[in-house]
Amino acid sequence: MGRGLDRTAIPHQQNLVERARALLKCAAGPEGAGRTDEAIADALDVSAGSVGHWRHPAVAEGFEAVRERQAKAPRSSRLDRAGEAQLLPLAQSTPPVG
Repeated sequence: MGRGLDRTAIPHQQNLVERARALLKCAAGPEGAGRTDEAIADALDVSAGSVGHWRHPAVAEGFEAVRERQAKAPRSSRLDRAGEAQLLPLAQSTPPVG
């Protein structure tokens, strides 16, 4: 059996690239100070809160801190298949009166 594609690595890599792009836009450029969180958020189609959340650790601890935090990010679902099997019919049912 050959090596399969690790599908969990792709979103992780995409998120890391997105964070790196945001931090590069935060840095001062030839035109002066870096952009505001709002301007970066608009350019990358993310929230200004996310940009600030990425910027602060990068300033305080360096980009490696952001990268290490990102590496810890994958989380398991709170529901397993049995829980989903119970929740879906309940969510799709008619709500009780009252």
